[in-house]
Amino acid sequence: MERKILRIPEIPNDKVVLLNISKSYNADKDTDPMFVRENDYEMTRKYWTVNLDIVREAEYAFGVANGIVVAVFTDLKWDYIESPYFGTMRKAFTGRRVDDSPYLGLDLSEYMSVRNPFRYVNIEVTR
Repeated sequence: MERKILRIPEIPNDKVVLLNISKSYNADKDTDPMFVRENDYEMTRKYWTVNLDIVREAEYAFGVANGIVVAVFTDLKWDYIESPYFGTMRKAFTGRRVDDSPYLGLDLSEYMSVRNPFRYVNIEVTR
């Protein structure tokens, strides 16, 4: 098994999970209801397929829309949540917003992809 750690120069030490919320953030009247959320906290916090053992190491969760960090949360508590859209249990967190985070507005587009809606930064992952 290979061990990997994603390093991003602009995030030198903090353990972070990047969550791609672009579909919800860009939602309009034609968007599938499962992506429509009332605010960036709800967009960022729920219905993920993350690994709980890994994501519980994260100090921060970043909501990333169109490659830009638009929301930052800390004091994360991750657990299972029932999803009305997927018919399976998914994962979600509760946390506290960090309005004055230096990471807000950071362009992480080179690290995000549609295929992988989340990324772990500075957290060891075994594959």
